[in-house]
Amino acid sequence: MRLPQIVSATSLALLLTFSQDANAFSGTTETTKYCVDEDCKTQLRNLVQLARNGSGRAAAIVAMAYASGDGFEKNLEKAEHYIILGARFRDPVAAYLMADWLRNGFVLDQDIAKADEMLDLSIKYGYAPAMYDKALKILKSGDSDKTDQAVALLESAAEQSNMRAMFLLARMKETGTGAAKDVEGAVDLFQRLARARDPEAMEYLKDLAERSANAKQDSAILANLELDKNMEVIEVRGEAFEVALVLDGLVDTLVSSGKYDQNSVGSRIRGVSCNETIKCGSIKPSDDPAASTVWELISARKRWQD
Repeated sequence: MRLPQIVSATSLALLLTFSQDANAFSGTTETTKYCVDEDCKTQLRNLVQLARNGSGRAAAIVAMAYASGDGFEKNLEKAEHYIILGARFRDPVAAYLMADWLRNGFVLDQDIAKADEMLDLSIKYGYAPAMYDKALKILKSGDSDKTDQAVALLESAAEQSNMRAMFLLARMKETGTGAAKDVEGAVDLFQRLARARDPEAMEYLKDLAERSANAKQDSAILANLELDKNMEVIEVRGEAFEVALVLDGLVDTLVSSGKYDQNSVGSRIRGVSCNETIKCGSIKPSDDPAASTVWELISARKRWQD
């Protein structure tokens, strides 16, 4: 079974959709700039203030903007400042991004041990993309003693509808590689992915339907496969990624929470987590357990429903 590659994330737009993208950008890759109009830049400036007032999520987005030069002039020192700030506020996305940068020596000095610690912190905070990355690293290491741990992480990420985790787990269950063979479980995951308009999952469903029919497998599974194999998959491609719209939603959410005004503890005491006081806090993935990407978290929108 061919496992997908993990590469570094350094694009502002990528941060907003990272867990769904098969291909990320390395620190040396020229990336497309999405935050180019004044509205988007205004929202980034608003996020700077929110980050200073204690929002770890805002700090993570600002760090990415400075690191990529998308929305702000590229400034790695400021990127370092804000990603550390976001991690201090125990934001799962900031911890995840910091792990990536530490691992790749981008913005921060390379430190694999520290990168592993930050990835584990992001998992502790319940962030599905971090669970997927950790599982993938375990599987690629070939350490059979940790395979069960990898499967458990994939299961947890799949429960949050992380599509990459769902796809890998489905393939493992379909083939019995690294996990107990479970055709019915694989079918369920592929069907959920197909309903999310994943064309590759649709192809696997069609293949499973043909093989199941030839092998005269369980009639209930076959019936479900037959029902879904003719499902039309409509691929929707946006004209341009509306970063300004997403950032506007994030700013509105953070401001309306009342947790990140100038009276918040986070704005007065650097390094104090908003989780430690009633006056401020950090939005966690648990606020929207079905969300699997930063895009979904900050816009409060789900790409698909079960």
